[in-house]
Amino acid sequence: AEAMALADRIAVLDGGELQQMDTPRRVYEQPATAMVADFVGRGMLVDAQVLGADGDGHCQAELLGSRVRVRCDDPRPGPAKVCLRTEQLRVVAAPEAGAIQTRLIDVIYRGPVSTLLLRPDVNPQALLRVDVNTLPPALDSTLHVSVLDAWRLPG
Repeated sequence: AEAMALADRIAVLDGGELQQMDTPRRVYEQPATAMVADFVGRGMLVDAQVLGADGDGHCQAELLGSRVRVRCDDPRPGPAKVCLRTEQLRVVAAPEAGAIQTRLIDVIYRGPVSTLLLRPDVNPQALLRVDVNTLPPALDSTLHVSVLDAWRLPG
């Protein structure tokens, strides 16, 4: 966290090998590898199928049973890993286009914020974390999650 706040550029190493060297913003928002995404900000990595370019540095992707617009450097169709960040996910009141249907499996109370742990219906092995500042619903409730932003990992 200190490196992110103080440095103009940071380097992320894994086993002595450089994974990414860039500005703190780019390392966080556009991680170069799955390791960087997990290490910096605990990104949630999900399998996706990129469908093609959507203009303006974005592409359309199918992930966790929903069609979502994601940022990408490479819009070529095919399998991909997408990084989701907790702060870019929102629980929505009713199903909407692109929302992921999930089941609430746990709530972690953290003072003014609670972290909801959610299992997507189409992939029970995946786990999404969403922060809320309202009273969480009952465990095992069905919740819909909207993706505000996501990043296709290179490669």
